[in-house]
Amino acid sequence: MTNRTKRLVVAFLCCLMLSTAVFAGEDRRVITPLEAIGLAFERNLEHSFFLWEQSLAAKREALVKKPVIAVTAEPIKIDNGRLQEPSGSLTFKLPLDSGAALDGTLNLRLDQTGLTTSAKGDLSLEYQFFATGELPTGELSAEEMQLRQENNLILQALDLLIRLRQALDQKSLTEQEHGLLERTFQAAMQTPGYDTEPIIKELKGSEERLAQQQSELAELQLELARFLDEPDGTAYDPLVEFSDLNASFQADKLRQEWFSASTAWRKAEADLKKAQAELEYEQKTMGWQVAASGGIDQDLKWDVGLTASKTLYPRSVVLEELELALARAERAFETAEIEVSKSLQAALKKVSSAQSQLLASQEKLEEMLEKWELSQRQLAAGLITELQLEEVRLALLEAEYARSHRELDLGIAVLELLSGCGRPLAAVLLEVLE
Repeated sequence: MTNRTKRLVVAFLCCLMLSTAVFAGEDRRVITPLEAIGLAFERNLEHSFFLWEQSLAAKREALVKKPVIAVTAEPIKIDNGRLQEPSGSLTFKLPLDSGAALDGTLNLRLDQTGLTTSAKGDLSLEYQFFATGELPTGELSAEEMQLRQENNLILQALDLLIRLRQALDQKSLTEQEHGLLERTFQAAMQTPGYDTEPIIKELKGSEERLAQQQSELAELQLELARFLDEPDGTAYDPLVEFSDLNASFQADKLRQEWFSASTAWRKAEADLKKAQAELEYEQKTMGWQVAASGGIDQDLKWDVGLTASKTLYPRSVVLEELELALARAERAFETAEIEVSKSLQAALKKVSSAQSQLLASQEKLEEMLEKWELSQRQLAAGLITELQLEEVRLALLEAEYARSHRELDLGIAVLELLSGCGRPLAAVLLEVLE
């Protein structure tokens, strides 16, 4: 858009804001994307539940390396008709590295002489030969899950703001078009022999559209208020504008990021590696499972053992089953690659299409601005009426709304693409928002 066009648009919109203020039937609160996103991170219930769940998961993971303590009490017991003394025990187990574990037991018994205790402890170790080790699961790490949650929250907030902005603009345009129809009807009533039936039908249709738009607008306002955990009935006036987003995105440069962030591809890759490892393990061990174990107790009594076991099952069938599992995993991995690649192409196509639509809407706006200037000169020369000039003004307004909405569509498409690549949207918001 040229500088001259931008100046004309700004001047036109300033006049438009003054002329359309009467259509604001409610006291709306201006809200920016950064403000809405900040409120969402602070108040959104689903986000709060997620953070709570992540905190509990971190605590559970920390407990894995801590002792597991259990208490057992037996206050009453009758053995062969005789009442036994109350007893109990306190046991603990501390997992160590490399398959080792430290176990201990403290026994308690209460009799006529008082409370007696006895303790027992031992250190055990088990090692599995030819083990495949820890294989990748394809699951997201805690940091990746939090990043995805934050990105989704940002996209939800922007989507709500954009849909509300577009609904408000559309309702404003419909209201002004309805006002023009009313003025046209009044002029027609003063013209002898003028057929007003078509205008009456248009007015009726305009009223129905306004009622429908008002209902949809109320639903969007309520949805945004609940998303931000604010009182029902809060009315917002979103101010959303993106900076220049006509950047070029190429599939080959984004492919690695997109695939690495895809849970479907990561799971398929993990399943493939697991199937390969299980087949290699079976071929290497010929079905035998060999393990060494040992332990030492508090009295320094120790033991060491080596065990070998094998399932009595035809090995050829076992190998064939594992080969089948590997073939299926390879097929699933190929399918996942195709589907994830398609999703990347779809995201890139959405951005490209939004860029094309924005360019077309800018050209249409410039065309309507030229028509608006011409109509003003025609009105001054007495060649057209004020109602005809108003028609051109509304067409210009519609073109400006269309350009603004296509810009918002492009902005959300770019952010969805970056989110799909696993990039933190919080870091790029200040760059793409005006």
